[in-house]
Amino acid sequence: MDFLKHAKRLPVLDWNLTFFGAHEQKVGPEWVVPIEKHYAFECIFVLEGHEYVKIQDKTYTLSAGDFFLIPPEFPHQVWAGQILKYFCFHFDLDDPNLKVQLIQGISYYHPCNSELCKKITPHLTKLDSLIKDGSFDFNTKMIIQIELSKMLQSFYQSAMKHTHDASSTHVEYSRIMADYMKSRLTNQVLSYIKNGYAPVEKPVEVDDAIRKVGLSNGYGFRSCLKSLK
Repeated sequence: MDFLKHAKRLPVLDWNLTFFGAHEQKVGPEWVVPIEKHYAFECIFVLEGHEYVKIQDKTYTLSAGDFFLIPPEFPHQVWAGQILKYFCFHFDLDDPNLKVQLIQGISYYHPCNSELCKKITPHLTKLDSLIKDGSFDFNTKMIIQIELSKMLQSFYQSAMKHTHDASSTHVEYSRIMADYMKSRLTNQVLSYIKNGYAPVEKPVEVDDAIRKVGLSNGYGFRSCLKSLK
């Protein structure tokens, strides 16, 4: 006998959300970070002054109250104006579908008067305030989890409104995968020339590059196909 025959169910949650690298800092005009990239999302929230972000050959000027979201594996560089106080953190999640939706649907720059920035500013301010507390217990971790989850909900809602405006993202991820495959192929060829035999490793495949970048197969292959058109 099925005792749950007429039961209405909620979905099972089985995914991890990682929050790390959070810090607040005040710097001067000499502060410059070399070009870098991360495997996770990077969030920048300007508290005072100006911060400059260069990504995909375009430079953005961030003022107090502005928010910037850098997708995984995107090379970028940041530097300060005359003065700069900012709050920054990284997050990652192991739900590939949600990750792709965020990458596809959210732009980098969100000025303080934008709809998304207005929604997430209270959560950013709350997270930043935790740094001043200094005592990080279980309650602090739960607050971080809650505030980040609320931000993710806002990100998701915003992404769903802009899922069709993702051409530049497709191009960049196609380039990243192509660079990875080119590097792998070059290493294999050089190894053959140097040693006289092919290295004992599996051939370079598109799905290897897709996994390296951290995308779902569906989105990764769509990016490859778009780059061939």
